[in-house]
Amino acid sequence: MLCSLSPTSYLEIVGPDSEQSGITAPRPFGVDELTEATIVSWAIGVADMESASAAAREAGYDPGHARAMQRRRPDDTVLSWQLTAVVSRTVPFLIDWGTSPHPAETAAPGLVLVELRARHPLPAELSKTLDALSVSMGVEHGDEGLVIEIHGSLGSVQFG
Repeated sequence: MLCSLSPTSYLEIVGPDSEQSGITAPRPFGVDELTEATIVSWAIGVADMESASAAAREAGYDPGHARAMQRRRPDDTVLSWQLTAVVSRTVPFLIDWGTSPHPAETAAPGLVLVELRARHPLPAELSKTLDALSVSMGVEHGDEGLVIEIHGSLGSVQFG
């Protein structure tokens, strides 16, 4: 399920689909191993994957190789994008939507991102990596994870 947080931000809720059959390879984001709801990853959108990756490398962080992916929406629109690998819950992967419509445009509306911050055993190291990706956010000491607060018509909820 996709929930719009702004014109260019969305929350994607991913989980195992008990109706799928014939799945032989592990599903993305470790979905098969999850035992409870959790934030497993996050992404930052970039306008040009090659330039954004090069800038991150120049600043001291290698986001890895980008791979092309695509899917067909129920309305038959094909979305194509590139993304880098997920390396941790607190370091975002990069995603470039290219010429595809941004998923936030058609995601369920009504939510607002109030806060996103990270916890990490080595906050200075994480902050250095986030700086290389041009991400500015609070980083506090603790077990690795993200803390997100979202506000909707029924109030606010915090995860993490």
